[in-house]
Amino acid sequence: MVRRPRYFGIVLGSEGMFELETAIERWKQTFGQNEVVGSEESTELVEHLRESIADLSKRGLSQREAFMVGADRLGYPSELEQEYAKVNVASQWRRRIFWMLSGYIAMRVFGATIAAVVAITGTGMALAGVGGGASGIVINAVMVLAWIGLPILAIRQVQRYGSLGHHLSVTWLVAAGVLLIIAPVFATVARVAQMRLVDKTWFGETAVYVGIGGFAVQVCIVAFCLVALCKLYDPAVSAVE
Repeated sequence: MVRRPRYFGIVLGSEGMFELETAIERWKQTFGQNEVVGSEESTELVEHLRESIADLSKRGLSQREAFMVGADRLGYPSELEQEYAKVNVASQWRRRIFWMLSGYIAMRVFGATIAAVVAITGTGMALAGVGGGASGIVINAVMVLAWIGLPILAIRQVQRYGSLGHHLSVTWLVAAGVLLIIAPVFATVARVAQMRLVDKTWFGETAVYVGIGGFAVQVCIVAFCLVALCKLYDPAVSAVE
């Protein structure tokens, strides 16, 4: 079995099987694993690589050879990332702060919206004459589904419309602001309605179930975040720093 040479983690194959555009795209994708090199920087690097390949091709090198030499002249991805890290410190922190603030706003919006949904569900259970224990179980189920469904829906919308890159569109900001104002109002009205519709025993029993369920949901969210951080942590990057 013939061993295919690897270059920058890219399987190049034999001369007859080599595709320049595929090799360039895979070379570009190697920078997607590190936030130091953004889309603009990676595009600029690809342009330099193409210029080098074109120049080397004029000198008689094949596309495969020109790619290898051109990529070697630019340097290994890890070396380029270290160079960009030195000059893009401010850009890195802006990007990190952006995502921290975006995550905080998203959690506030999700929390306020789910609190309103939970309160409205409880009011519906009270109007339907459902007991406190059964109402608590239903409310917990609704809360879990909401915590799963809302983030998935938000991610799909971002992937579909690309509204989040390294900026927030006006539409997203307005929608978040409206939800943060309206959702607590609905939640408060629903809770007041519950207190007027049911006795203290029903309200207290339901509150116990909802409290336990809410605590369990928050524990699961924290556990998920910790697992995600462990998966995203790259010891190699820390060692370089």
